[in-house]
Amino acid sequence: MSYENIDVSARVHRFGKLQYQRARGEAAEMESAKAACRILARYYQPGMTVLDVGCGCGHYLLSLRNRLDEAVDYRGVDKTPYYVELARRAFPGEERFQVAEAEALPLADRSVDMAICINVLPNLRPPIDKALAELIRVARRLVLIRTLFADLNYIIQELDSEDEDETNLTEADGTPMLGSATYNNMYTERYYRGVIRKIDPELKPTIEADDQWQDLESSGPGRTRGSGGQQIAGPLILDWRFITIPLSSGQD
Repeated sequence: MSYENIDVSARVHRFGKLQYQRARGEAAEMESAKAACRILARYYQPGMTVLDVGCGCGHYLLSLRNRLDEAVDYRGVDKTPYYVELARRAFPGEERFQVAEAEALPLADRSVDMAICINVLPNLRPPIDKALAELIRVARRLVLIRTLFADLNYIIQELDSEDEDETNLTEADGTPMLGSATYNNMYTERYYRGVIRKIDPELKPTIEADDQWQDLESSGPGRTRGSGGQQIAGPLILDWRFITIPLSSGQD
């Protein structure tokens, strides 16, 4: 399969190009990747397997190799074939990437040591219970999630109008034109803890702010900017946090 033959939106193409450059070391490393590696280093030991759910173009693999373990045993899954094809191009000859949904991971129970899911849950159609349950199901030792928080639960759809007539945001029948929309949802700490408790009442997740990254300013539609540990995207103030879920050693 050639990535040139995959029909994608302008948004997916733009994002894929940037993440491909990051996977190749040709664009700046994501601050979230640096932060995730700092947390993983508390738990990681050589030989552990790491599953990256929502791996995109494989850019986190480069960070894991540079910051955690050059020989890390890594596997990435993403639901977007275009991103998976770019990941395979960025790391040729490595059978590490597979197309799969976060809600239906093609792995056996407790088959990896660590499952990470960085910046993905906000983009999933709600509810996110199944994706969380799948992360916990396949991991033996640790689940690490980076996601958006808020004081209230918000279901936010952002319409990508780059490929559309922006003066007409409805379908032919008058309904909102959400076919090319993406989610950018925010949930409360109470919600996340409640969902995890339903999956397994014995789990004890910890939550910490991701506010140690450098000041930034991106370009293009939907650009983000930030300083002092706060990220802003258009009208949205993004409260990114990490959820770390240690799993019982009895699962070994």
